[in-house]
Amino acid sequence: MILQRIQAAGFAVLLTAGAAHANTVAYWRFETGPADTNVIHLAGDDAGNTYSADIPDVSGNGHDLSAWITGGCCGYAYRSDVATGTIAATGATNNFSVQNTGGGPGMFTGPTGIGSITPSAFTIEASFRLENGGFRTIIGRDGTDVADQNRELAPVYLQAVPGNALAIKFADQEGFWHEAVSPAEILNTFAPPNTTEGDWYHASAVSDGSTLSLYLANATQGTGYQLVAQTDMTLSGSTNTAMATPAGDGGDWDAGNWTVGRGMYNGGHGDRAYGFIDEVRISDSAVSLSDMLHFAGGQNLSIEVNTSTGAVMLKNNSSGAVTLDYYEITSDAGALNQSSWNSMADQGVEVSPPGDYSGDGVVDAADYTVYRDGLGSTFAQADYDVWAANYGASAEDGYGWTEAGGSDANILSELLLDVAGTSLMPGESISLGAAYNTAVGGQDLEFSYGRPGSGLFVGGVTYVGAAATIPEPATLALVALGMAALGWRRTA
Repeated sequence: MILQRIQAAGFAVLLTAGAAHANTVAYWRFETGPADTNVIHLAGDDAGNTYSADIPDVSGNGHDLSAWITGGCCGYAYRSDVATGTIAATGATNNFSVQNTGGGPGMFTGPTGIGSITPSAFTIEASFRLENGGFRTIIGRDGTDVADQNRELAPVYLQAVPGNALAIKFADQEGFWHEAVSPAEILNTFAPPNTTEGDWYHASAVSDGSTLSLYLANATQGTGYQLVAQTDMTLSGSTNTAMATPAGDGGDWDAGNWTVGRGMYNGGHGDRAYGFIDEVRISDSAVSLSDMLHFAGGQNLSIEVNTSTGAVMLKNNSSGAVTLDYYEITSDAGALNQSSWNSMADQGVEVSPPGDYSGDGVVDAADYTVYRDGLGSTFAQADYDVWAANYGASAEDGYGWTEAGGSDANILSELLLDVAGTSLMPGESISLGAAYNTAVGGQDLEFSYGRPGSGLFVGGVTYVGAAATIPEPATLALVALGMAALGWRRTA
């Protein structure tokens, strides 16, 4: 059962607790290079069905990845087109990705022991920029006869699906099939050779044994992770949601092998993902958001909490401006202090009316000039309609932040209606007063925020002061799909 019920207030909400640190099984970085050379199949081009250690497993576990052949119809080449130049979690330089060189690509693992793992919890991470298509399996696993609902399904798929949604799917030990599928059109893909039309993404699929979660960050736009799909596996009836023991065998595959760039259906190779793939990591634990490979790189906004004074600061930690039109801070322990919260509504933080493209607080002829000069790049025809409809409006006309109803010791939130948002420049911060209740204490605060036209993004939470411990980012307890809050506030 997939929990994607559409309700009056948006999507169904499902919350989970933070997860443990990772136990990496395999990590393929594709850093051999150089750029625009083929991945060498060490077994030889006449041995396309023979495993060889072509892509190093940098985890140290020895689960190297094999190409099918060197380049050509079924191989890969190293490319300098990457999602990010530095891996945020490790500080490692990222020089290369891989791209298919023909129509039949697919990398696979061999007889190193990884084919037999059946983890009770797992995390699959990958970066990618994909071509247009139908089912495109970024990470898969070979096998058949594992899912009771359809014995032709393979054990695991992390894949783009028709309509450019993203999905994580797997069979468990009892034959139950679990999947979490994002809304359609969440991926921006490309038609070759126009690779830059598509965006780079970081995806992370996490099972903690009870909940299956799918996170996605748009690396091209520099956004943080969003929770784009989530399924409560306890509702399935299964008593053992560990990954299924792979079954079956074929002339060109072995049960349990992990694949990169292709999937399997009915015992045959297929569902290939054309495009760029990079930074693939498999873990046999539910990796917390703070431990994901690219969390720190996309953590655009955070709150700093002073455990001595109760002061809370909203901060932009990124290198670019961030615009927000909603935020919420939550605490299961009730450690928020509504009476001392100095909201942006209380402060009268100025917000420009829609159509104020020059940012001077008034919609006038100067904004048309900005629109005209940016038409086709920054602006589209619809932006003219917004300007025309709001001509003459000013920031003094009542545009501003509004505290959301229901704010209390467990949640503080506020939003903007019918305006473009408030922008924080790099390094800029806004005080939210003494919104942390030092008498209650604890460090369970979680922070998320909305960006205009998007869902909720996970933000960081850092504690300072005498009682503070190590920084803790907000963990997995987020609004499912980042849309529940946005649904009601857009219609308020």
